[in-house]
Amino acid sequence: MKVIGEAGLVELLKSLLSDYQVYVPIELSDGTRVMGTMDEGPVSLLGGQVAAKPTAFFFPQMDSLFHFERGAIREGASKEKPICLVGLSAADAEGLAFIDRFYNIDFRDELYNKRREHSLVAVISGKLGNGARFEPLAGKNCDIEFAYDGSRFYVSAYTPKGQALERRISGEDSALPFEHLQRISIAQGQESKTILRHASQLILAGKVTDDFWQKIADECIACGSCIFYCPTCTCFDVYDCRDGDRSERIRCWDACLLGGYSREASGHNPRNEAERSRRRISHKLEADMLRFGELGCVDCWRCDVFCPTGIGIHAVAKRIVDRFS
Repeated sequence: MKVIGEAGLVELLKSLLSDYQVYVPIELSDGTRVMGTMDEGPVSLLGGQVAAKPTAFFFPQMDSLFHFERGAIREGASKEKPICLVGLSAADAEGLAFIDRFYNIDFRDELYNKRREHSLVAVISGKLGNGARFEPLAGKNCDIEFAYDGSRFYVSAYTPKGQALERRISGEDSALPFEHLQRISIAQGQESKTILRHASQLILAGKVTDDFWQKIADECIACGSCIFYCPTCTCFDVYDCRDGDRSERIRCWDACLLGGYSREASGHNPRNEAERSRRRISHKLEADMLRFGELGCVDCWRCDVFCPTGIGIHAVAKRIVDRFS
C-alpha cells in the first residue's frame, strides 16, 4: 500500500489537470469549504465532508437536455474533459453508487452517464478535522481512497483507473497503520444506521400512524433543504423554454416534499402536507427497501444538519423508534 503526504497529494492532483476537470474541497475567503477547482481557492483536503452533495456534478440542479434553433437540434452535456472528484466521504461514494444504479436499472439516462462513465472519484477518509472526528473508510464505491492517519494518507485503489493513479505515486509502502484505521471505521457509526433500520422496519410493518406524519408536516416549512442536500434524491421536472428562434428543454431538481411536485393543472393537489412529509421519509426507509433491498439514506447527515426545524431523517427516525417500538 502506497503512502503519500498532503503536499504530495496536492501535486498528484495537479498532474491530473491535463486529463480531467478536477474538483477538490477548497476554502473560500469566508472560511466556507466547497467543491471547486484548484485555482478558485486554497485546497482544503482535511476538513471532512463538504456541505453540497457531490452527485450534483453528474446530475446538476439545472441541466440542458437539448436545444433547437431553426430546425437544428443539439444535445446537452457538451464534450468536455471527464470529471475528477476528490474529497468525497464514504457516504458520498455510497450515494453516487445508489444513483448510478437508479439511472441504469430501468432506463439508461444518457446525459448522466456521459458525465459519469469516464470520471475519476476519490474518497478522503480517516482522522480529519484536526483529529476531532473520524470519517469512516469507504472500501468500495470509488476508484481510489486516501485514508488519513493524522500525518499522511494511505492509498487504496479499487478500480483500474484508481490503480493507474496509484502507480504514479512514488511514496513508501506500508499497511499496519491502515489496518488500525480500518478497525476504527468498522466500530464507528453503527448507532445511527441501527436507528434508521429500526424505523424502516416499523414503517414497513405499518405501525407509524397518520397523526405522526401530520405532526412532522406541521413542523416542516417546505424549504427543501433536506431534499436538495441529499445525495440520493433524483426527482426532477422538465421545462421547455423559448427565446426568439431558439428553444431549450431543461430539467431541474424537484422534490416530492414540495407542493408543486404533485399539484395538478386545476390547482388540486392529491397529496396533502402530511402525505408529502410521509413520502419524504418513507421513500428512503420503505420504498427503496422494497425496491432495492437497502435504505435510500446513506447516513451522510446533511438533512439533519441543514433542516432549520430539526426534522432531518435521523431525527424523525429516532422519534419513530421512540414512539412506535
